[in-house]
Amino acid sequence: MTYKPLFIYVEGSDDHRFVERIIKPLLAGVYDPIIAIECSKKPSKELRRHINGTKATCSACDGEYWYLLDKDDRPCITATKDWLMTTRGVDNVDGDRVIVVVKEIEAWYLAGTDELNKISRLTHTNDVTKEIFSSISKKQGFVSPLEFMLELIGRFSLSDARVYNESLKYYLERLGK
Repeated sequence: MTYKPLFIYVEGSDDHRFVERIIKPLLAGVYDPIIAIECSKKPSKELRRHINGTKATCSACDGEYWYLLDKDDRPCITATKDWLMTTRGVDNVDGDRVIVVVKEIEAWYLAGTDELNKISRLTHTNDVTKEIFSSISKKQGFVSPLEFMLELIGRFSLSDARVYNESLKYYLERLGK
């Protein structure tokens, strides 16, 4: 395979784990290498420099990059992208390269289970926050949300995930999967 990199900027360790365990294997035959970059603790100036380097690399060798960002409590996807570019100060990311996770990455983990209704009484995960995820985790008898995440990854179903979370479905479509 020729060198065709994919860089995926993520906020934190839970996002990084999701990319490494779910997204990376899905795209292994398409991109090489696939690199997840945690950026929540990087200062804006350093992150802008890194993104400029990524964009130059992608331009030189037909690579791609994505920036995954939780919607959190922001009112809409546009407001979330605006927050990234203004408040966070990362104004050099192309808007069409930003994927907004609705509502938080925990929703994507939960979306991949075929037992969603059984374990949570939810019909979708579009409104799942860390707090809701943690509550479901406790009710399922897990010691920590991380333990629950690892269990969900172990039996993750992309077909279920597409049904239960619109933002993950959108991202998979953007990836051609």
